[in-house]
Amino acid sequence: MLAHKQLGAFINAPVSVHAAGVYYFTGRPGTILPFRHQRAGQFLIAAPVRDSNGRASIHWVWLSGNEFTAMPWKMTPENIAVLMKAMHGAPYGWGNFNFYNDCSAEVRSLLMPFGIFLPRHSSAQVEAAGRVVDLSHKNPQMRIDYLTRYGKAFTTLVYIPGHIMLYIGNTTMNGQVVPMTYQNIWGLRPNHANSRSIIGEAVFFAVTAFLS
Repeated sequence: MLAHKQLGAFINAPVSVHAAGVYYFTGRPGTILPFRHQRAGQFLIAAPVRDSNGRASIHWVWLSGNEFTAMPWKMTPENIAVLMKAMHGAPYGWGNFNFYNDCSAEVRSLLMPFGIFLPRHSSAQVEAAGRVVDLSHKNPQMRIDYLTRYGKAFTTLVYIPGHIMLYIGNTTMNGQVVPMTYQNIWGLRPNHANSRSIIGEAVFFAVTAFLS
């Protein structure tokens, strides 16, 4: 369906959208725009621009295939890696402050180019999932063991109240297999502590019982 609508998404960041030396705006993953033509690895996109009267007008701008792609983009590990490479390290933005993502906006923006439209809030994103496994009654190590064994890389969302992340596979730490996630996180609150360790950006993060 999306392929027939000629809609596309940004797959790199930041992308300066401009023409004839005039800057229009900065594109980022999570932004969808129509396009008119596709040729030689380029897309002619419809860029909304504010005119002198304060009204929106359409300017047609060419973007490269490294910046923009037709939707739905094929969901492969390679394509997901392209997006994560572009997005990781970006600052955390409460409620998309300064156009930066919080946890749910990060997951939503990451999956959008593939034609997966998640709700905006983390609790609603979990409710929209095709299958939900509630492990809230299990202890942290049991939850981690379940994710390590049954998680599906790049498609399993991990939710705790107020936060959401994407499971991307397993890794080995200190001789132990642990699940790895991609997430935009503000900070960690260690068990039995009144302080918080601030991270404040999109990161690749291993999940261990110590941090659960």
